[in-house]
Amino acid sequence: MFFRLRTATRPGRVPTPRRTRPAAALAVALVAGLLAANLAGGSEPPAAGFGSGPATLGPPAPGPDPEPNTAPTIVDFAAEEILPGVFRFTGRVVDEAPANLTITFGGVPSARGKTAITGADGKFSVNITLRRDGTDAGTVTAKTKDFQGLPSNTASVDVAPTPP
Repeated sequence: MFFRLRTATRPGRVPTPRRTRPAAALAVALVAGLLAANLAGGSEPPAAGFGSGPATLGPPAPGPDPEPNTAPTIVDFAAEEILPGVFRFTGRVVDEAPANLTITFGGVPSARGKTAITGADGKFSVNITLRRDGTDAGTVTAKTKDFQGLPSNTASVDVAPTPP
């Protein structure tokens, strides 16, 4: 306990001690507590409202490993002729984050470069008009990349537009 005497008093009065806690005294008490803990073999400082465990330096401890990124997979890729020469292509992307991926189509000339965007559940659907003169009969392909750049499989389906 520390006491400090008042130096300015009125005549005829006896100075009374006043109890104070200077910052230096608090620092000395903390250091003394740390020394006592180290001498006693303890590794943690005494609990004095300065934290709930031992002090550490350096980067924080790593958390659980994040889910590994795997390549997206296009499944259930299908084509349905909904009008003569108009095909609806549907499918679904399986990935850790399947939403908002761009599906790029290829294969027959009229499908090359066409795109679709996956929904939150990875599903996509797009209508593409194919030529009915036989030049677009064949295979339509679909592929994508995830947001980390891993390419998907190339899914394919055969189409044969109804002739005029």
